[in-house]
Amino acid sequence: MSSTTLGRNAVTVNKKYTEYFLPTVLTAMATNIAMIVDSIIAGNLLGKNSLAAINLMSPISQFYFSITILFGLGASSIISFAKGRRDEKQANRVFTSTFIVLIALSVIFMAIQLPLADSISSLLTKDAELKSLLYQYYVPFIIGTPIYLLLMCSIHFVRADARPKFASNIVIVANVVNLGLDFLFMGTFKMGIAGSSIATVTGYAVGFVLMSTHFIMKKSTLHFDFSILRNPVQFFKFLGKMVTIGLSGALGTMLITVKMLFLNTIIQSTGGSAGMVSYSVCSSSQIFMSMFITGASQTMIPIIGVCLGEKDYDGVRYAFRRAAKVLAISSVVIMIFIWVAPEPIINFFGITSPTDIANTVPALRINALSFPGLSFSFLLLYY
Repeated sequence: MSSTTLGRNAVTVNKKYTEYFLPTVLTAMATNIAMIVDSIIAGNLLGKNSLAAINLMSPISQFYFSITILFGLGASSIISFAKGRRDEKQANRVFTSTFIVLIALSVIFMAIQLPLADSISSLLTKDAELKSLLYQYYVPFIIGTPIYLLLMCSIHFVRADARPKFASNIVIVANVVNLGLDFLFMGTFKMGIAGSSIATVTGYAVGFVLMSTHFIMKKSTLHFDFSILRNPVQFFKFLGKMVTIGLSGALGTMLITVKMLFLNTIIQSTGGSAGMVSYSVCSSSQIFMSMFITGASQTMIPIIGVCLGEKDYDGVRYAFRRAAKVLAISSVVIMIFIWVAPEPIINFFGITSPTDIANTVPALRINALSFPGLSFSFLLLYY
């Protein structure tokens, strides 16, 4: 390949990566920020036990996120590849198949969790006060299952449909609604920690309604094609392909779910609710880092998908290198910031006790050391 072609590829891919990067990072921030915002506001308005209770939900919310990676990332990769080959029919059928699977999973998840919510809360904590708070937060979360899964996967579809800014703007609006309702429900209406969960579900519902408008616009190239239901062999073939492609990224997040479950148990048995407060801050800082991991990694997904469809392997390599560079810089900068100024971060969560601060500072700094390794592990999983 000539140097002129290589140069053109580099310019094209870099331009496309830059175009997608900020909206994707903003989407990742808006997506991940909900639980951080809930934690910060609950910690300041309701006390540190509410902060700890929300963090106890992390394994469950992380599992849900894994499902959106499995199907959203898997399906959008196939859609991008199909678009690179100009196969709109396959793109529409994969899109439709994913929505059908997500609705079915939502019904199953709610049917299992609602009658077992109290028992699951008992498994997550043995502390009576924390369990009560966790249960109050958990039930509205379960009811919002279909809204969450469909919204988070729609982000992938809209991004693959060349409207990354639209996707990011809608999710930002959803979280602004969540933020406003947090203060209204927890502050004005005194609804406690349940108000925080209801605010989050309501914000996601607003986001999903707005996101859905994309698929009826003329700009959209993705449309529902329910003829796939008459071909169950092809339906399950698409399903298997989605799972195969999305599995590596989903496994990474599912293993984090397992890690969270073990850490929650260990920390509660050794440090009690005070230990959970420190861990909550560490967990939130890792969620913040994951915004950049998700943004940088997922920005390359539609670009690489199209490049593969066009058999442009140089474009694939350029997109990967750009993502690696972004993650190297962001992970080191955030790690250094946490090491230099941990106390302001801790105070931001409403933690003012000198003992709690003294316990949290070293934990926060040690946790930050994992960021570069975490970043590149997930970059390779997504790739």
